[in-house]
Amino acid sequence: MLKGLASFIVSSRLAAFGSLLALCLLALMLPLSALFSSTAIMLVALHAGSRQALYIAVACTLALTVFTGFANANPLIGIAMGVAQLLPGLVLASIYTRSGSLSVALQTAVLIALVVFIGVIRLLPDIEQIWAQLLHELLTAMQANTTLPPAQLETVVSRLAQFMTGLVIGSALLMHSIALLFAHWLHALVRNNDKAEIEHGEISLSKVLAVATILTTAAAFATQSVFLVQLSGIIGILFFLQGMNAIHAITRAMTKGKLWLIISYLLVIFIPQAMLLIVLFGLIDSLSNLRSRISH
Repeated sequence: MLKGLASFIVSSRLAAFGSLLALCLLALMLPLSALFSSTAIMLVALHAGSRQALYIAVACTLALTVFTGFANANPLIGIAMGVAQLLPGLVLASIYTRSGSLSVALQTAVLIALVVFIGVIRLLPDIEQIWAQLLHELLTAMQANTTLPPAQLETVVSRLAQFMTGLVIGSALLMHSIALLFAHWLHALVRNNDKAEIEHGEISLSKVLAVATILTTAAAFATQSVFLVQLSGIIGILFFLQGMNAIHAITRAMTKGKLWLIISYLLVIFIPQAMLLIVLFGLIDSLSNLRSRISH
């Protein structure tokens, strides 16, 4: 089914445009489904090239602008949605196409995310107040369904506001990185050589980056710096991906590998704290190539 859908998306410009527009419109109602529109534009870029994908992304953004202009009387929503969903995917897919390495593409993505994070912090010194106002409005609207007293609500808002910039940028990085991995796999399916690209799809991050992540995290705990906590969180996303990638590689060599893989995903979904263990596993794998030792 997925192979058929992926094959349809890349079958023609019209099919790619229609599929991408439908997925972007779906994301207007269900923001989490932006993962699929990002995956789709990356798949087009990997299959037809970055230039063709750019043309389709621009056409889709224009269509979104017209739609939101009529539906919401605010065409800027369409432009913002198009840029937020499609531009990162185009950039990531282009880097991957040029480098031929998922590791290079993902490490470049985290560097871009860090530049954006530091830029937002420097250019918008009152960003915490902006987040606090947005969160206060959101939580106040939800307060009818909660039992939080006003004083505790203010404490929650002020605490969350400190970390919101890193959370938003980190979430975007995670979503588009997962979309790249998904697009890589779908592209291999379309070309009927998914097995041949297993090794090519492995993630092996720099040991220097792993050491830098450990030092940044240690400094964040030692100094209780909100800035360093957010910084280490953004970088840590890469090692979560490496940890999951290593789990995939290890379970392929196990007799009941699929069962253990399913258990790993269930732990991440239902016990979010398990992500920290997978980040740690990714760091260890990066420093010692643990997957090769376990697999053999």
